[in-house]
Amino acid sequence: MSDHPDSMRKIKTFLSKIWVLFILAVLLAFAVRTYVCNRELASIKSQTGADFYPFFVESSIMYGFAKDVGSGKGIPAYDRSLAGMDKVKVSEQMPLGIEYFLGYSWRIVKFIFGEPAMSPADKVYEDDPAGAAFMRNTIRLWASLTAGFIFLWLYFLRCPLPWAAAGTLIYAFAPAAIARYTGQDILCEDFAMPFLAAAFAFGAFALRKRSVRALLLTGFCTFCATAFWDMSQLCFLLWGVYEIIRVMSGGNTSPKRLQFYLFMYASLLLSAVLVPYNRAHQLLCSPLIMFIFPVLFSLYFLPSVKFSRKLAVLLVSGLVFFGIWKLASSGYAENYSHFNELIKAKIAFCNVKPADPDKLNFAARFLWTPSLHSASMAQTQLLFPAALWIMGIAFIAGLCFKNTRRCLKTGFSRSLLPLWLTAIYFLIYIFMVRFSVFCGVFSAVALPLIFYDLYRSKPRFKLRIILIIIALLVIYLEAEATQKQHRNYPKNFLRETSDLVKWFRRANIQGHTVLSEMTLAPVLKAYCGANIVVQPKFELPASRKIAEDYITLLYNGSESQFAGFCEYYGVEYVVFNRNSCFEPLHPYSYRYIAAAKQVSVKSTVFLMDMRPREMQYFYEIIPPGEENSLSTRYRIFKFIPPGNKIKALETAQLAWQCYKERNMPLAEKLAEAAFLTDPQSQNIYLLYYKVFKKLPQFKLEDFTAVKR
Repeated sequence: MSDHPDSMRKIKTFLSKIWVLFILAVLLAFAVRTYVCNRELASIKSQTGADFYPFFVESSIMYGFAKDVGSGKGIPAYDRSLAGMDKVKVSEQMPLGIEYFLGYSWRIVKFIFGEPAMSPADKVYEDDPAGAAFMRNTIRLWASLTAGFIFLWLYFLRCPLPWAAAGTLIYAFAPAAIARYTGQDILCEDFAMPFLAAAFAFGAFALRKRSVRALLLTGFCTFCATAFWDMSQLCFLLWGVYEIIRVMSGGNTSPKRLQFYLFMYASLLLSAVLVPYNRAHQLLCSPLIMFIFPVLFSLYFLPSVKFSRKLAVLLVSGLVFFGIWKLASSGYAENYSHFNELIKAKIAFCNVKPADPDKLNFAARFLWTPSLHSASMAQTQLLFPAALWIMGIAFIAGLCFKNTRRCLKTGFSRSLLPLWLTAIYFLIYIFMVRFSVFCGVFSAVALPLIFYDLYRSKPRFKLRIILIIIALLVIYLEAEATQKQHRNYPKNFLRETSDLVKWFRRANIQGHTVLSEMTLAPVLKAYCGANIVVQPKFELPASRKIAEDYITLLYNGSESQFAGFCEYYGVEYVVFNRNSCFEPLHPYSYRYIAAAKQVSVKSTVFLMDMRPREMQYFYEIIPPGEENSLSTRYRIFKFIPPGNKIKALETAQLAWQCYKERNMPLAEKLAEAAFLTDPQSQNIYLLYYKVFKKLPQFKLEDFTAVKR
């Protein structure tokens, strides 16, 4: 009995060491990502000349919502600033989660330490620079939890601590695992990835030992991963496919495993039913829920030793559930049809984007751009300098020798799932670069497991030393590649965009509807409070239709057609990218996406680029001298709705009548109102000169001050 307290004390001491190592893994990953982030922010500052580090694309949308939560405004059920999508619930357009996490975290910090002191100079570019810095650090720390859960996953797979630490180091330094997790972006995957890694870690423990706590944690993490990032569902689908293959290959179908997968399935069902985003996108009708897991359960509920019977069960249940899924999945298929179009196009053209845009439809042309573009050899070498290749070589080499083959096979119960996921995600990565992050996660788990199996199969001291040296070399090469990588931004973009934000904020563009391309629009929403039309949340068909109409009409439509689009969505200002008319037909260019092989001189893009003064419905506003540098990239136009031209003409006639009657105060007031309503009219321009004896010189602030 006296040994019992000692043994319990030893267990508690050991477990405390494990959690200390977990924390160290998180802190190491955080330190590496902080170094990369600070290096990149310094580069941005050198280009903008200001302490302003904006989030871009969907990160801006999410930052804007997080900022509103942090300031106490909260996220509205319907966002009026998303023109055209203002009648669709925000929670159905995007999987909200990270916004509340960051926003409430910042509110707690302010409650404890008080509001940070800020001068007017601090608010030139954004309302809350301290909050933005806090959120950047917080999401980076949160994302770094993935390293800790990778360590736990390896530990729960009974991988020795030194090799588990090696896997953690590989993940901490891997370029593929760092690229989107430095805090420069606020993305759904930043928030969901720790939950995803934790689901695999606790799942490994639950499949090894009966543990209600591990089951509950796996279910909770599965729910959260799919609730906060829809791409997580592919991970669980592949996990289900792996389990089907394992059972068909003679793997056991024990009650413990059945219980585990039933619990995971219940978590997926809850996510599909309870999360508004998943309901809107009909996750319940996905192949994950309606096809893969039902087929898996058929093999569990109808177990057999004979392969022929298992094959019969697989084929019959597969046909039945596939048919049910096809009948019920029309809504799900529509929401993700753009991905289907992209995949079909990449297969049809052997993963090489055709030079002729007419060979692709709009969805394929639009999505086949960074970061869903096809992988190149150069990019693959940058993202995967060592770990992935060494893992593959070690695995294949190990299968070639009897002794190592035996040890690898005995370790398959641990290593085969991460190997399977690494291989499948690398295949997907070849077609869509964005999936590189999954390769970074799963290869960091698979490699140390394979190395450990090889290590224990080789009793010779020299061979074990070689394996250790190779592992250390892999870590070094991954770290060296991360040191060399830098994020590239388009030419004439950072400084010009910063100046545009500064100008728009000073002109109080808040509440006004601005039309611009997808890269810029979210920035104007988050930092200037503008209403936007084109937005990067591209999943719902209505959102995709807006983007398609904008790009198509800009390049292929007449000015009157483009004006009709602007009037329909209540556009007041247009931010136009200069030189869009003559940009090369690059596969990632807007001109390519619009399939504008020949640009008409009557098209909107030509007129805005080359002949802005000849336009009827768009008046160019010249930036002031201090922000004049933005003109190298942008032109800003005031949109004049067709109906306003009639109102302006009527007002001008009244102004002329007052002028003839020598009622100069009223004539001046009416002439100014007429010009602000239709500044592109030559007659009103002359009237203004006649009344004021000077040329009209109005700023953006004068237009935004006019009540709509």
